[in-house]
Amino acid sequence: MTSRTVEHLEKQQYRLVGESGAVKLCHWMRQKLLYGRPCYKEEFYGIECHRCLQMTPSVNVCNMRCLFCWRYHGMTGFEGASHTEPEALLDGCISEQRFLVSGFKGDPRCGERLWNEAREPNQVAISLSGEPTLYPTSGSSSRFARGGA
Repeated sequence: MTSRTVEHLEKQQYRLVGESGAVKLCHWMRQKLLYGRPCYKEEFYGIECHRCLQMTPSVNVCNMRCLFCWRYHGMTGFEGASHTEPEALLDGCISEQRFLVSGFKGDPRCGERLWNEAREPNQVAISLSGEPTLYPTSGSSSRFARGGA
């Protein structure tokens, strides 16, 4: 990634993780922490939106130019892109999520229980930016690639 791209993403409150990953708090996490307003996933599926980690394994990698995509379109191709190992990517994303959520501590609108739970995500939305299906899985020795937890 170019320094200009990194600057652009950080200005939009992305936290970069490793070679290609990123995390960002979603609108609904803020709504839940500050105002108690849940997203549709909580209403329909029982997923607590304040415990959701919104991330991507390939923040600046996309081979599409979808007309309906609202994401940043200064992306590069996937040739030669390096990727962070899955465990390091997940650990880094959780660490950055904790950093982003830390700003809510002490806000009188944010309850301590919700804040503590937001620091321990229990589901992941792999939909932040880029094309996540381009993240390589072959040859990985990851416990996630083998299906273990």
